[in-house]
Amino acid sequence: MRLLIIASFLLLQACAITVPVRQTNSPQTNGNNVLEYTTSVGSSPMIEPEVSSGLETADNHGDLVHRISYGITDSVDLEYEMGVNFFSGSQSVLGLKYQWIGTPSFKTKEGDFHSTVRLRYMGFSGVKDDPNKEETIFDDSKFIENLSADMYSISNSFGYSFFDSLMGYGGFQYIKGDINFRYRDGGPTGTLINSSRSIDGYGAFAGLSLNIKFNNVFLWKNSAEYEATMLPSPTRDENILYESASFATSFLFNFD
Repeated sequence: MRLLIIASFLLLQACAITVPVRQTNSPQTNGNNVLEYTTSVGSSPMIEPEVSSGLETADNHGDLVHRISYGITDSVDLEYEMGVNFFSGSQSVLGLKYQWIGTPSFKTKEGDFHSTVRLRYMGFSGVKDDPNKEETIFDDSKFIENLSADMYSISNSFGYSFFDSLMGYGGFQYIKGDINFRYRDGGPTGTLINSSRSIDGYGAFAGLSLNIKFNNVFLWKNSAEYEATMLPSPTRDENILYESASFATSFLFNFD
């Protein structure tokens, strides 16, 4: 199976980092020369960049995602995604999507099986505070000299078309990565502290997709999905369950 590579950025919040593992995982590509625009709402897990004795329960915050994808063949899509977290900032995602079983969205028929595979790389570096500004990224007691992260995830989706327009699907994903945090405790001249956290998580998802094909040029797709992901708690290394639901609507235009 070919792997799908996605570059992404983690989001910063007041004292936490948003891990953008949420996505609608349709097991279909667009199709050759098909352009798709998608907007979705849901929530993403948030964790702090260092371990402490604080929050042990899941911390999710809502986000809004816009995605544009283009089918370069029937089985491969190029994607650009921009997400906005309601409590923090924005994220950008570049990616590929590969379908290794079944037909793309414009060619779906009742009784078809579908499957796609994704590999994500998420990373950033060089996030730091400016000594010439009073505002800090986290709080006044931590002056950040560098905050960086590298994270990988692989997911596999499987689906079945009950009718030409209705598909059920499910799948799983695995997430692994590291967050590195170097800061001075007490301000720009405080004690230098190096901290890191490892992320090793996994999850599953299930959803329904309703496709309304008006003609061979335009298709309207609506998806609802439930996600359950095991990731480190906001402040501790042991994994806990993060649950969320996402809803997406897509408009597909066939230029073939």
